[in-house]
Amino acid sequence: MSPRTFNTVLQILLAIAITILSVRTSMSREVASDGRFVLVIPNDIEITSPDCDRSVRFSLSGALYQHFDYYLFARRLDGDIVVVSRDSELWRSPVLSLGSEYSRVFRLGSDSDHSAPARTLTLTRFDHEDTGGKLVGHAVMDYDRPLRQEVRRLVDELLSSFPSGRVQRAKSAGAIPTLVYLDSSFIEFNPKNWEEVTRLTLEYSSRAMQTEFDMGLQILPTRVLTGNLAMNRTFEQVFESLLRQLPPRGDTLVVFCYNQPVDDSLGGMASVRHELGRAQTGRRLVLLEGLPYPVDSDQLWLPFDNSQNLIHELGHALGAVHVSDIKSVMNPVATWYGTTRFDELNHQIVTAALEGELSFESKTGYLEYLSRSIEESAYGLCDFPSVLALYLEMGRGRSWRSRHLREAVASQWQINAAEGFLAMRMGRPALAAEKFKLSLEGARHQAAPVYYLSRVVDPDLGERIRRKAAAMGYYRAAECANSE
Repeated sequence: MSPRTFNTVLQILLAIAITILSVRTSMSREVASDGRFVLVIPNDIEITSPDCDRSVRFSLSGALYQHFDYYLFARRLDGDIVVVSRDSELWRSPVLSLGSEYSRVFRLGSDSDHSAPARTLTLTRFDHEDTGGKLVGHAVMDYDRPLRQEVRRLVDELLSSFPSGRVQRAKSAGAIPTLVYLDSSFIEFNPKNWEEVTRLTLEYSSRAMQTEFDMGLQILPTRVLTGNLAMNRTFEQVFESLLRQLPPRGDTLVVFCYNQPVDDSLGGMASVRHELGRAQTGRRLVLLEGLPYPVDSDQLWLPFDNSQNLIHELGHALGAVHVSDIKSVMNPVATWYGTTRFDELNHQIVTAALEGELSFESKTGYLEYLSRSIEESAYGLCDFPSVLALYLEMGRGRSWRSRHLREAVASQWQINAAEGFLAMRMGRPALAAEKFKLSLEGARHQAAPVYYLSRVVDPDLGERIRRKAAAMGYYRAAECANSE
C-alpha cells in the first residue's frame, strides 16, 4: 500500500470513528438538558408493599418527589420538581403551561390504571420545538426487592443520565445555630468521606427546615472528638452522658453523631440497630446514629437517611410527637417512603416553638398546648394515647401533680384514650376496650383509639377494626412486617 493510499484509508477510518463517537455522545446525552429542566410527577401513582396488608396502598408519587428532590440536591442537578393532577393543564400540555422558564420538561408516567399498583415508570421529554413528547427512559419495579432499595434504584435509573454538578447549592438563611460533635466511632465507620457525609446531611437538613419553616440551620464549625464515648455503652447511656456533659446552650442546637457498635454475629448489618436518634422535649440536644444502609455501597443516600433522623429528633426537641403516618418525618419507624416533611399537627407545634409561642419551662404548660392542639386539629393520625399516657404516669404517687397534669389535658376523650393505653399495657383488655370506645365517642376522626381498640378485642372483631384504622391512614394498622 502506497503512503498516499494509506493516508486516505487512515482519514476515512478517522472520520468513521469521529462519527461513531458523535452518535454515542448524542445518545448518552439524550436526556441531558442545555439549561434548567423540570420534572412533572402525577399525584396518583400508588403501590402496595410486599410486607404490608395488600389491601393498603401507599403514594409512590410522594415518595418519588422526596427522593428526586434529594437526588437533585446531592448531585447538583439544575432542575425543579412539581406534582400535579392528571386532569390539570400542566399535565396535559406541560410546555405550554410552564412557558420559557425551562429548556426542557420531563414528565413521569406509570402503567397504573388506578385499579392496580404501578410497576413501570416512564420518562417523556418535551421540547419547546416539539411538544408531542419523546420517550427517553423507563424503569420497571421489582417487588422482590426491599422497597427502600427499589425506590432508590428507580430514581438513579431515571436520572443518572442527567448532567450533574451544574449548580451551586444555595445556602439557607440560617436562624438555628447548630453545633455538631463527631465521635471517633462515626469517623471510623466513614473513613473516606465523613466530611462530605456530614456536610451534605447538615445542608439538606437546613434546606428542608428552610423550606417548611423559613428557618434553616446556621452551621457552626464541626468539632471532632478523639475519644470514643460510645464504646461499650447503650444508646440510652450515651444520651444520658451527653445530657450531663453538654449543658444547655440557649437556642443553639447541639448534634452528636456516632455509630453504635455492631454485633458481628449478626453480619455487621446496619439494619439490626434499634434506635436511630434520641432527643428530649424542650432540650436542643440530638443524638444521631450514622450507620449506612447495607446496600448503599457508595453512600449516596446516607446523608438523606441522616437528614431524616436529624429532623425527626429536632422535631422532638421542639415539641413534636410521634404520629403513625408514613408521609410524616415524625413517624417513629424509618420507612422506605423517606421524608423530611412534618404532618400538619407537628408543623403547627414546631412553628410555635420556633416563634417563641410554645414554652417548655413546665411540663403542664407544654402538655396543655399539645392537648389543645390535638383537640383543635382535624389531623387524625397522632399517636396521642401513648404520648398522653406518658404524662399521666409522671403523676403517679403524687396526687397534686397528677391533678395538675390531668387538668392540662383539654378533653375527656383524650384522658380516656390515655387510660386505655395504660390499661392495655397492664394486661387489662376489657378496661382498655371500654376506655378506647369512650374516647371514640368524642373524636371519631382519630385513628389511634381505633387501632388500639383492635388489639384488645377478640381476633375476628379486632381484624375488622384494624382494617378500618388502616383505611384511615394509620400506618401501624397496615401491619407492615418491617420498615422496608
